Amino acid sequence: MTKITSETCFRKFNFTLYERLETIKQHISNIFNTKTFSFYKLQFQFEPNINSKEPGRYHAQGYARLRNGKQLKAGYYNSKTKKGSGIKKIFEANPHLEFANGIEEQCLAYTGKEYNRCKNPNHQLCKCDLFDLSKICNKCNENCEKTFA
Repeated sequence: MTKITSETCFRKFNFTLYERLETIKQHISNIFNTKTFSFYKLQFQFEPNINSKEPGRYHAQGYARLRNGKQLKAGYYNSKTKKGSGIKKIFEANPHLEFANGIEEQCLAYTGKEYNRCKNPNHQLCKCDLFDLSKICNKCNENCEKTFA
C-alpha cells in the first residue's frame, strides 16, 4: 500500500474530515461555483463518530474527483496561519485522504449511503447493501446490526 504524504497526487480521492464541520458545507458551496474550482464532482455526508467518547460527535465522509487531466497534491494546511497548499488548502482544513478505489458509482454510493455496514468484527468484509436492509451479504445474517448513516 502506498503511503500518502503531502506530495502524493490525486485525480480522485476519499476523505474524512473531523474539523470545520459547522462551515464546510457553505465553504464547499462557495468555492464550487468559481471558474477556477478544480473538482468535477464532490459529494459528502455527515456521519456519527461511533467510537467517540463524546456522544453526538460527527465527521464528514466524502468522495471527490478532479476535472479531466487535473491532479492535485494532498498538500498541507496550518489552521493558525491559514496557509497551506493542495487539497488541504482548498478545504481550509486537514482531511484524512485516501485513494478512491473502485468505480465512481461505488464511491458515490458509499458517501451517500443510508445505512452503515455491519460492525461485527468477524464481518470485516461485509458487502451488505447500503440502501436496503433486506439485502444482506454472505458474511452477515438477520441478527447483524446495521445503523443509520
